[in-house]
Amino acid sequence: MENVMLEAALKYASFGWYVFPCIGKEPLGTTHGFLSATRDEKVIRFWWENHPERNIAIATGTDFSGLVVIDIDDKNGKCGSAVLRD
Repeated sequence: MENVMLEAALKYASFGWYVFPCIGKEPLGTTHGFLSATRDEKVIRFWWENHPERNIAIATGTDFSGLVVIDIDDKNGKCGSAVLRD
Protein backbone atom coordinates (compact mmCIF):
# COMPACT_ATOMS: atom_id res chain seq x y z
CA MET A 1 0.00 0.00 0.00
CA GLU A 2 1.22 3.47 -0.87
CA ASN A 3 2.05 5.81 2.03
CA VAL A 4 1.28 9.20 0.52
CA MET A 5 2.19 11.18 3.63
CA LEU A 6 5.57 9.46 3.94
CA GLU A 7 6.39 10.14 0.30
CA ALA A 8 5.38 13.79 0.67
CA ALA A 9 7.40 14.21 3.87
CA LEU A 10 10.46 12.74 2.16
CA LYS A 11 9.93 15.03 -0.83
CA TYR A 12 9.73 18.11 1.41
CA ALA A 13 12.91 17.02 3.19
CA SER A 14 14.63 16.69 -0.20
CA PHE A 15 13.87 20.41 -0.71
CA GLY A 16 15.83 21.11 2.48
CA TRP A 17 12.69 21.62 4.57
CA TYR A 18 12.52 20.30 8.15
CA VAL A 19 9.37 18.23 8.74
CA PHE A 20 7.55 16.73 11.71
CA PRO A 21 4.26 14.84 12.21
CA CYS A 22 1.18 16.54 13.61
CA ILE A 23 -2.55 16.27 14.06
CA GLY A 24 -4.18 19.65 13.63
CA LYS A 25 -1.71 22.14 15.10
CA GLU A 26 -0.28 19.69 17.64
CA PRO A 27 3.13 18.11 16.99
CA LEU A 28 2.95 14.39 17.73
CA GLY A 29 5.45 11.59 18.01
CA THR A 30 8.42 13.87 18.54
CA THR A 31 10.55 14.41 21.62
CA HIS A 32 10.54 18.21 21.51
CA GLY A 33 7.60 19.20 19.30
CA PHE A 34 8.60 21.30 16.29
CA LEU A 35 12.16 21.48 17.63
CA SER A 36 12.46 17.81 16.62
CA ALA A 37 11.77 18.68 12.97
CA THR A 38 14.23 16.93 10.69
CA ARG A 39 15.38 16.19 7.16
CA ASP A 40 16.74 12.80 8.25
CA GLU A 41 15.16 10.12 6.04
CA LYS A 42 15.50 7.41 8.70
CA VAL A 43 13.58 9.46 11.29
CA ILE A 44 10.94 10.54 8.76
CA ARG A 45 10.38 6.94 7.72
CA PHE A 46 10.01 5.88 11.37
CA TRP A 47 7.42 8.60 12.06
CA TRP A 48 5.20 7.98 9.02
CA GLU A 49 5.60 4.22 8.75
CA ASN A 50 4.28 3.97 12.31
CA HIS A 51 1.60 6.67 11.90
CA PRO A 52 0.71 7.11 8.19
CA GLU A 53 -2.40 9.13 9.11
CA ARG A 54 -0.41 12.01 10.59
CA ASN A 55 -0.30 15.33 8.80
CA ILE A 56 3.00 16.91 7.77
CA ALA A 57 4.19 20.13 9.34
CA ILE A 58 7.17 22.13 8.14
CA ALA A 59 9.29 24.03 10.65
CA THR A 60 9.59 27.51 9.18
CA GLY A 61 11.93 30.41 9.81
CA THR A 62 15.63 30.99 9.41
CA ASP A 63 16.58 28.45 12.09
CA PHE A 64 14.94 25.65 10.11
CA SER A 65 13.66 25.61 6.53
CA GLY A 66 14.20 29.25 5.65
CA LEU A 67 10.53 29.62 4.74
CA VAL A 68 8.40 32.59 5.73
CA VAL A 69 4.67 32.10 6.30
CA ILE A 70 2.06 34.83 6.34
CA ASP A 71 -1.22 33.79 7.94
CA ILE A 72 -4.05 36.04 6.77
CA ASP A 73 -7.26 35.91 8.79
CA ASP A 74 -10.53 37.77 8.79
CA LYS A 75 -11.27 38.59 12.42
CA ASN A 76 -12.07 41.42 14.79
CA GLY A 77 -14.06 43.05 11.99
CA LYS A 78 -11.04 43.32 9.71
CA CYS A 79 -10.38 41.69 6.37
CA GLY A 80 -6.90 40.16 6.57
CA SER A 81 -6.18 40.40 2.85
CA ALA A 82 -7.21 44.08 2.79
CA VAL A 83 -4.96 44.84 5.77
CA LEU A 84 -2.06 43.09 4.04
CA ARG A 85 -2.73 44.95 0.79
CA ASP A 86 -2.76 48.30 2.63
